[in-house]
Amino acid sequence: MTAKVVSIQSESDFLAAYNCYSDAVFRYSLLRIRDRELAKDITQDTFLQTWKYFQEKGPISNVKPFLYTVAIRLIINQTHKHREQSLERLAEEVDFEPVDGTTGDVAASRSDLLEGEKALAYIDKLNPSYRDVLYLRFVEGLSPKEIARVIGESRNLVGVRLNRAIKSLRKYLRGGYH
Repeated sequence: MTAKVVSIQSESDFLAAYNCYSDAVFRYSLLRIRDRELAKDITQDTFLQTWKYFQEKGPISNVKPFLYTVAIRLIINQTHKHREQSLERLAEEVDFEPVDGTTGDVAASRSDLLEGEKALAYIDKLNPSYRDVLYLRFVEGLSPKEIARVIGESRNLVGVRLNRAIKSLRKYLRGGYH
């Protein structure tokens, strides 16, 4: 495994950061948008924007939170772009009928995979501020302090959001929400 890169002071630091964090940024992007090719593009754009920032503004301290901040912004931009395109397509379709989401009954005890899919589906329904801290903490392994830097909030607020998101997820997995 590659040693953790703390800052980018040179081109070799940038290459080391790419080697160290590109897989993690890709995984995070893939979990958020669930499109492999788009996640690859977002990962590439994350490092391209980071390189441009380094070239224009100089050294980057705390590179890991910096990369996640860039990736999150790209994902948000992509999500907005996708929603706009979807709405345009729906408006053009004459026979459009909304789906109520009750077309399948999923048994709660089928398998761990199904439970994981249910949890991810529920996480996607959470308030974005809760969802982001959950992903960053438990999927990407960022500390609350690093998450606070990424999202631009206090460490205390990150802790509160994590606790509330975990409580909500536990309640859902125990059958408290439908």
